[in-house]
Amino acid sequence: MVEQVDTRNQGTFVTRGIWPVEEAEAFRQIAEGFNISVKVLGKEGEGYTHIVRNKVTGEDRPSQKVIPEGSVYLQLACAPGQDLGPFYEKAQEILGNSRRKV
Repeated sequence: MVEQVDTRNQGTFVTRGIWPVEEAEAFRQIAEGFNISVKVLGKEGEGYTHIVRNKVTGEDRPSQKVIPEGSVYLQLACAPGQDLGPFYEKAQEILGNSRRKV
């Protein structure tokens, strides 16, 4: 599950999501070369709030979730307009045929 939050008026573009611990560590290593900050927002068993948008009304509402075992809740942040394609390509190359596509 990946949630994208556009915060251009604050100077960053942010993607948040639940990732297996081993993939999160790979993201951290890859991100360093692309000027992308990686922040762990929560660890397994911790709760977090996920925003769910009603597709019909466009209304947002909070939904409480728990981070699954062996996973972390990550935030990737970069400059607005930064092309994330090369980052995701490198991540896919390193993660290979992991159980989750980037």
